[in-house]
Amino acid sequence: MFNLIVDAVRKQKPPATESKIGGIIASWLHQSNLRLARELVECKIIIFLKYKPCSFKSPTASMILSDPLLFSLALLDTGAILFLLIYFIITISDLECDYLNAQQCCSKLNPWVIPKLIAHIFITVVFILHGHWILCFINIPMVVWLGYEVAHMPSGNLGVYDPTEIHNRGQLKRHMRDCMIYLGYYLVFFFIYLYGMIVSLLKGDPINRKDEGEIEF
Repeated sequence: MFNLIVDAVRKQKPPATESKIGGIIASWLHQSNLRLARELVECKIIIFLKYKPCSFKSPTASMILSDPLLFSLALLDTGAILFLLIYFIITISDLECDYLNAQQCCSKLNPWVIPKLIAHIFITVVFILHGHWILCFINIPMVVWLGYEVAHMPSGNLGVYDPTEIHNRGQLKRHMRDCMIYLGYYLVFFFIYLYGMIVSLLKGDPINRKDEGEIEF
């Protein structure tokens, strides 16, 4: 339609330059106050605001997964760690209540220490690959702490939870305190990832609007 208007102006005024043609069209639109022109401008503004990139992602990051799939994976990973931490708390509570002895408790907990660390490292690396730098940076301290906990086990211990020392120097209470802190930490991140997944789904505009007032699912 715009090209037709320009051709019409050129036919009426052959010597007009491009700037003059633009001025003539602008004056026509201003004088006639065309509704179609206003709607087109509003539509372009809405599209620009809707699809303009506004995030902390790196523009050169390689997108292996879409954002909805990425946050869904983060939800599954964090949910698995939450269930594991609940298992830790229940097992330590059983030891406090003498439902389990120290050997049984430690043999149940130690095999899951490394998988918990691997799960956290995995989601942190995935965030790095997708350029979510803020989420990556706030996950790194937990990776460092979990790695420090594993790397600085006393020599001769059977693992992070050692049956010969778990009752000494208040270690049982310290382990319970750490598990509760981890539980709160991962619970906060679970809802952060849930929010990120919802926002990324809404950016895809899952509702198609044909006409004004009519919504098609």
